[in-house]
Amino acid sequence: MAVSFKVRERKVKINGKAVKIRFAQSVKTGDMDLLEICDLTSKISAVSEGDVRSVLNTLTDLIIGGLRQGRSVALGELGRFRISLSSKAALEGETFTAENIRRARVTFYPGGEIRRACREIRLKGINQIRPEEQPVTPPVTPPSHDGGAEGSIGGGL
Repeated sequence: MAVSFKVRERKVKINGKAVKIRFAQSVKTGDMDLLEICDLTSKISAVSEGDVRSVLNTLTDLIIGGLRQGRSVALGELGRFRISLSSKAALEGETFTAENIRRARVTFYPGGEIRRACREIRLKGINQIRPEEQPVTPPVTPPSHDGGAEGSIGGGL
């Protein structure tokens, strides 16, 4: 199955000039929740659905505990969790305190198998925009100054 994406357009400033850029945005086709994961895991392993749910709940608690201690939490091929901070910079000579920290967030670094799977996904564009499909604006012809049929009053678009 392919991962779907949409092409989005946004105006940004590049070197002080407003330009339109295009970029891909993945399209979610649904959710896989904890109940589905527990159900599927129990069907392909010798572990009951309740036991899978219990282990995942315990794992969540252990990850939270490790992160609260300032530790990075490695889960083998699944990946690694760690805390990252966003802060307001302090100029040279100014004191940097905890007040400068705006927020903490959890960063997840996927393991090798997940990274490889992402490199191998097939893509399916939903609304690809190609340059030849863009509306063409007809060239503007400068008005004639020789008093031709267009005249100087009214006439034009």
